[in-house]
Amino acid sequence: MNNLFTFLRDRHSFIYKVFLFVASLLIIVWFSPRESGFKYDLEEVKNSTWPYETLKAPIDFAIQKSTEDLEREQDEISNSFTPYFRFDSSLVDESEQRMAFEMESFSSDERIRFLELVDKAYMKGIRATQNAANRGADDEVWLVRGNSAEIKRLGGFLTPAEADSFVFSKLTPALRDQIRERAIIGFTANVVYDSAMTMNYLKQALSNVSHTQGAVAKGEIIIQKGEIVDND
Repeated sequence: MNNLFTFLRDRHSFIYKVFLFVASLLIIVWFSPRESGFKYDLEEVKNSTWPYETLKAPIDFAIQKSTEDLEREQDEISNSFTPYFRFDSSLVDESEQRMAFEMESFSSDERIRFLELVDKAYMKGIRATQNAANRGADDEVWLVRGNSAEIKRLGGFLTPAEADSFVFSKLTPALRDQIRERAIIGFTANVVYDSAMTMNYLKQALSNVSHTQGAVAKGEIIIQKGEIVDND
């Protein structure tokens, strides 16, 4: 017995600390929030009537879209997105310089007349017959010209063949035949698809797609007893 008292006397500080640690641990465990879970099995009641009591929202929360709905909405945006085309003045300058070189053997008046018509064709806009955006003549596109952009129908621009006809139809038959014989004339598209700009704006549009579809307020009825349980 004396040994027990001696042990307790010599170690009472350590024993007291152990007691405090255990007591504190028990208090923390006791007052810690219990893990909560959804107590209803939705798979059992799916496409049947809700057998439990009317379910109300315990808190405000947003309704998340399903992965399928989100992907479907993003696909719709991608498929219907209007691509961006750019009016490229540098291509016009290069093409007109080549044609001016081809017309050096002609008189000044003939050369000026021809190049004026070429410039008019390029100002109308010349498009390639095929483009990486897979858009045709009936499709609308954004045309960026300088610092402005506007919706245009792609068919409103000339093809290289149409530009050629536009220019040569306004020349005299004699001058037309001489140019065909003595010069190599080819029109380059100056209304070109801008993939970088298109992808940039498409990414912005896709990033703006909301991942939620409405919200439920605290206390709002989610489903009533006897109501059919569906995917919504």
